[in-house]
Amino acid sequence: MEERTKEQSLLTAEELIKSPYASYRDRGRHILMELATTDEEWQALAFRFTSLEFNDLRNGVIDHFLKSAPKSSSEMFVRKMVVRCKICIRDITSKKEIYGDGSKYMHWILNCLSTLGNDEMLTSGISFLQSHFRELPIPIQKRLKGFHFFAPL
Repeated sequence: MEERTKEQSLLTAEELIKSPYASYRDRGRHILMELATTDEEWQALAFRFTSLEFNDLRNGVIDHFLKSAPKSSSEMFVRKMVVRCKICIRDITSKKEIYGDGSKYMHWILNCLSTLGNDEMLTSGISFLQSHFRELPIPIQKRLKGFHFFAPL
């Protein structure tokens, strides 16, 4: 009976992820994380989120993953997320994109690294953000100033 319930929950999660509504897709991902019990399942979710569903992720899903996954899966997730975010930020060409998706990716880097990264990784991420844009969005500037080793350029 329990196995059938898990299978039904997995099907429900997959249906929600196909929804046109972001909040339903988020709920589907939260269900998948609630059902994950082994490191292999968490590793599969890390791959899925960073490779297949990256552009559709939202902060709540990322935060839930970082707080719930085993350390090895979280570390893999953080490394992949930071690399993907940096690639996206480098590809941004207009001010509109900097304040739209660019700002989202900058927050993701800081969320991931401040949750799990060591000081060296965080310093590297902050240096990347500082050096990449002359005018960072104000919310990013405020977050950067909160780190003890931040020095304005």
